Amino acid sequence: MKVFRSLVILFSLVLTLSASAQKNHGKEAEAAYLNEQFFTAKDLYKVAAEKEKKPEKKMFYYFRVGECYRFLTDVDKAEEFYQRCVDGNYKDAIVYLRLADAQREQGKYKEAEKNYTTYFQKSGDVQGKNGAEACKLAQEWKKTPTRHIIENELILNTEYYDFTPMFMDKKNTTLVFSSSRPGGVGTIEEKRTGGGRTDLWVTERDKKGKWGEPKILPQGINTDDNEGAAVLDRKGDVMYYTNCPNEKKKNLGCDILVVERKGDKWGTPTKIPSLKPHDSISVGHPALTGDDMALIFASDMPGGEGGKDLWMVTYDKRAKSWSDPVNLGPKINTPGDEMFPFIHSDGSLYFSSDGHLGMGGLDMFRAEAVGTEKKWENPKNLGYPMNSPQHDFGIVFEGKDKGFFTSNRVGGKGRDDLYSFVMPPLLYELKIFVLDEETKQPIKDIEVKLAGTDNTMFSLKTNDAGSVSFITAAEGKRYVNEATNYTVEATLPKGFLKSMELKKQFTTVGVDKSTNWEFTFYMKKYVGKPLRLPMIVYAYDKADLIVDLEGTKKENETKRPVNSQDSLLYLYNMMVENPTIKVQLRSHTDFRGNDAYNEKLSQRRAQTCVDFLVSKGIPKERLVAKGMGEKEPTYKVVGRDTVWLSEPFIKKMTSVEEQNAAHQMNRRTDFKILNFDYVPTEADLKLQWIDLPWMKRRED
Repeated sequence: MKVFRSLVILFSLVLTLSASAQKNHGKEAEAAYLNEQFFTAKDLYKVAAEKEKKPEKKMFYYFRVGECYRFLTDVDKAEEFYQRCVDGNYKDAIVYLRLADAQREQGKYKEAEKNYTTYFQKSGDVQGKNGAEACKLAQEWKKTPTRHIIENELILNTEYYDFTPMFMDKKNTTLVFSSSRPGGVGTIEEKRTGGGRTDLWVTERDKKGKWGEPKILPQGINTDDNEGAAVLDRKGDVMYYTNCPNEKKKNLGCDILVVERKGDKWGTPTKIPSLKPHDSISVGHPALTGDDMALIFASDMPGGEGGKDLWMVTYDKRAKSWSDPVNLGPKINTPGDEMFPFIHSDGSLYFSSDGHLGMGGLDMFRAEAVGTEKKWENPKNLGYPMNSPQHDFGIVFEGKDKGFFTSNRVGGKGRDDLYSFVMPPLLYELKIFVLDEETKQPIKDIEVKLAGTDNTMFSLKTNDAGSVSFITAAEGKRYVNEATNYTVEATLPKGFLKSMELKKQFTTVGVDKSTNWEFTFYMKKYVGKPLRLPMIVYAYDKADLIVDLEGTKKENETKRPVNSQDSLLYLYNMMVENPTIKVQLRSHTDFRGNDAYNEKLSQRRAQTCVDFLVSKGIPKERLVAKGMGEKEPTYKVVGRDTVWLSEPFIKKMTSVEEQNAAHQMNRRTDFKILNFDYVPTEADLKLQWIDLPWMKRRED
């Protein structure tokens, strides 16, 4: 837990019990430990353990060594000594919790889950149960990472501690952060860790986005104490930051200081009196709401949920003072630690916690703003890779989906490093194909329109391949946006028939991966020839439409189930889909009977079809009945051959049944399109497609 150094330095109880030199290594170690001089205490405990003969006392010293390494954020060493205690039958069950924590911070989730479960069984403490659940969740988060791209800001980081970035200007070109790098004001060695103390440093970003060499803020802000975790008001003229003073034999806790800038010069920092009930309390990690009227901070003051909690004070303009602290409550705070708050421009609260279920150490969370009373609830883990098995904290945003945070994750340059993050845009592609229904050949120059519920609208035409692509590139114009419902429609040119719906709907709502959509639209170019209808059957010398669902009626010479009325619905649906066409229904007879009679009979048959379609709502102005008599026999396909059912051909058939079936096929109705100029009325456009089991739209 390397980051603990920065947490403790900026937010410690700063216990200062005297550690006078004694020959008893155990007592010396304990004194150093209580003074939080963990770097010194660990070695003293090791010596004491080696000299100790009593097993219980020896295990206690080893446990303390593990605790020192835990505070020093050296989790692999902490695990080593906790494991010694487990192997040595250390009686306090807490060792299983500490061992599990150390293993979880190294990503050893299966081992950690086992030890959390053991701790829960031995102690009944819910931390064990929650820890085991967190291990399961962490493994799931790693399997389903977010799209964030995380990069180490190598130019800003050192081998030391670099943490808690915050912008100092509205343009987000100046960054202030905490660092223990050489060259700081605080030159006194930090006995807690054996390293240097932390100061506030500033870096500026040039027009190409490159960060400049960090420079330390002036003395007066930085001191021999530890400074860090800063935030500025909206104008960038007032800065609040954490200061942890060091004074022998006094527990002064940590303070939040405020300093004002006029031009390039900073004033004298002062404390905010109302934040601290008494000197030994620690307050730090300030964050401001968007209106600068509320300050969120972390503190170990009494009255919280346990550990370090998030608290809030509000500013009274009239009194020119801050209110007494109010705890953010159990929906945010836990018995663990909640620290490093940040208020996003959308009003949500970001913070880090080891009390909520996480991947290990401190995880970053987002809590939703509730109402207008500066309340937050429903914290959600930011997931992997924003969080890691190690400590992740101190987040700041520039814009909606990018910013910086701190982590001591594996692979860093120093003990704590600054990382940048960005959520890349989802890349969507919509591809449309427009084909001829019969030939399946592409149709070019067809207009395709895309409309979104975000009020965007685009129109493109198909190319020689009959396709058009609405591509969302990583940079440049976006056709398809996130969290939007879309309708895409191909425009039917004059002279083409729509045999299916030329409209599709899709959505990006809830789509959290880059996605491609492909739709194919079919249409048919009309070339003036008659078009066949499904079988419409007439009895010999009759004009009525045969409906024979069983195929048993004598007048049905096909001897198959037929429903001539339903067959006409094929044309009905086509006219609904193509509301501008005017149609000629052409009915035929077989060659039996004289020409004059057959023409009259076929005219009656055509009129029967027209009357049926009118009864379904098709305007009579769109329909023309035409009797064709026996002049145009039909055909049937036999194998690969097309056979015309002419009078000579039928007479050569050997059986009466075969001849009757051929006559039945000639007694048919087909249609031609007269024009595409009909102007549909409002009633015409309200006609609905009729679904039949045998006749489904292609897109279904």
